[in-house]
Amino acid sequence: MKLRRSTSGFTIVELLVVIVVIAILVALTLPNLFGLQRRARDDDRKNDLKNVQSALETYYSDNQAYPPATSALTPDYMDAVPEDPQGGAYTYTPAAAGCDTDCASYTLTANLENDNDPQADGSGNYVVQSVNQ
Repeated sequence: MKLRRSTSGFTIVELLVVIVVIAILVALTLPNLFGLQRRARDDDRKNDLKNVQSALETYYSDNQAYPPATSALTPDYMDAVPEDPQGGAYTYTPAAAGCDTDCASYTLTANLENDNDPQADGSGNYVVQSVNQ
């Protein structure tokens, strides 16, 4: 009786080559994936500031002054003031320090994760200012 040797299947060397190729592809794509997430969070920050700016300008149109704090925008101008995607708040600075009711201008600031963003200032911040500045 003659024993037949099976020739189907993969050798251990072939399996190792496939595993190495997959590992190389994963190593090349992971940094790009993390960069995409940072850019997406930065885009969220920019959109949030534009939404707050829109609400602030509507507030100004109704009251001829900007509010002393963004909390004054809820619930009439915004359902909720947005927060940074990684927690925390954006920086709202009325131009006149200590203005209680008549703020003439403001600055909104968000810290971006991508310091090389073309819309960032020199310190990695995205800044939106009032139309009246």
